[in-house]
Amino acid sequence: MARKYTPPQFSRPGAEQVKQYIDVQCSAVSRSEAEDAPIDHRFHVALKLNNNVEYQIEVDNPVSKADLARLMGRAISRKGDIVFGRDQRAYRWNGARWESAHELCKKWDSAWANVFLTPAAEEATQQGTLYNAIYSNCSAFCETVAELKPFGDAPGIPVQDGVLVPDDEGNFSIAPADSANGNLHALRCTADEALNTELDPDGLLHWFLYSSLEDDQRYVTQQWLGAHLLQHIPGIDASNLEKVVIYIGPGGNGKSEVGRLIKALVSEEACASKSLDDLDEQTLEELDGKVAMIGNELEGKVGLKYLKMIASKDDLSVNPKYRQPYTFTPVCLPTQTANTLQAMIENSDAISQRLIVVPMMRRFRGTDDQVSNIAKKIEAAEFPALVAWAVKGAQILIRNGCKIDVPDSIKQKSAEVAHEGQQIDAFAEEFLEFGNFMVSRKELTNVYREWCDETGRKRKNWMNFVKDIQDYARRKGLRTVREKPKASPNEYYEVGPDKTRIQQRPPLLVGCRIAEGTANKNPFGIELDRDSTDYISEPGEGRQGGFDDPDFETAESA
Repeated sequence: MARKYTPPQFSRPGAEQVKQYIDVQCSAVSRSEAEDAPIDHRFHVALKLNNNVEYQIEVDNPVSKADLARLMGRAISRKGDIVFGRDQRAYRWNGARWESAHELCKKWDSAWANVFLTPAAEEATQQGTLYNAIYSNCSAFCETVAELKPFGDAPGIPVQDGVLVPDDEGNFSIAPADSANGNLHALRCTADEALNTELDPDGLLHWFLYSSLEDDQRYVTQQWLGAHLLQHIPGIDASNLEKVVIYIGPGGNGKSEVGRLIKALVSEEACASKSLDDLDEQTLEELDGKVAMIGNELEGKVGLKYLKMIASKDDLSVNPKYRQPYTFTPVCLPTQTANTLQAMIENSDAISQRLIVVPMMRRFRGTDDQVSNIAKKIEAAEFPALVAWAVKGAQILIRNGCKIDVPDSIKQKSAEVAHEGQQIDAFAEEFLEFGNFMVSRKELTNVYREWCDETGRKRKNWMNFVKDIQDYARRKGLRTVREKPKASPNEYYEVGPDKTRIQQRPPLLVGCRIAEGTANKNPFGIELDRDSTDYISEPGEGRQGGFDDPDFETAESA
């Protein structure tokens, strides 16, 4: 005997938070006009957003509530405007961008669980039924948002009514928005506003740009904001944008507001609030899929490894807590602020070439000109003007081959900061004296170790340390520096400021010593006699017990 069909039971709770997300109706429908004709139980299920029906199905005689959820998930997947990203969360296309739908789907699922009558024992299993049905169907029938990039693979700059597509001359055309672009963000203005809005001479944005930044600083800043809008575009040579921009100057000068303007431009969700001195394998994950990396009050102890990898867009390996390690390629542009940049960068030409330092010296804090939260006020009142100003910066970049045009004043300041940050340069200029001297390895490394600990720098091993000193001497046209190994007991050496004589000479570095007036005031090391076999003759001086240095070249002769 066939079992009588029992339709899924449901109720209509009066809570408004349920009604605004789901609507379920059930009606009895006869299959024919015959008096004994079978009756179908037709369910009408609608999912709503802001009380507007977004998805709906009609199904006769569903087997169970889970069956209804499965059919609802299929209807959603076939519409194609909800997909799941690689983070296994839902995203919904709103006509301009993919916005997070995770919370919306959770609310639908919660409303679903509240509509259907379930015993208390089944309530836990009922929760999640609809969400899982949506996920499984979308995973089976839809393409996922593979990368979850802020601007995706859009051929231009996404705005609310399309995409601004640049040509080789920096002119923009308007293309329709396309969900295939995969962009999670779109600028909150129209194409016309982005292209045609001018700075208001009486507006806050104009006042900030022209009072806080000089002409060269403003010119670089405009290009840097434009770079954030271009780097994702296929065909753009982003290798020319592998830069680190640091705004330096005393507190209260508005440098942090520049970072906040970048956040306002590309959206806070597209930015990672991270300083270069606050990165490790766990926090690196916060850079994944971000357009900008904004850090305030950089204190100086920066990991060169991560700085180079972020600037060069190398793959980063992250090790998040309680999850499997994975690798991603950063696309964010680092913008940092600092009062000073002591010991910021170790000796690295690669970093020097990528560093742009923008000094901001005018101080507003405590003056009549101070405007609190100026970036937020600009975002609220003049956002289209900010976008238009950044778009003009993008045009400058495109017309310059996507290379940032850095004025000489900024180049000079960047070189000075990079030089100050080079480890061996800073140590040598503070402690070393070059010439016909020699110093023991132990004396030199003790002073070097104390200096690294005091300045927060990472110590190098002896081989690399000596190589850096030799490179420094060569760059400066100073005496050749070379190592001399440990000697037999018949050679002595005077150690330390008190000149304690030891009979067996230790390993030495010939060509320099710890200068007088630095470490413990007295010099470390000894001065060579002219008849010493290690004495280096001046060019043209001839041999007098020592040897001529064929590689030696003074700064004057160079």
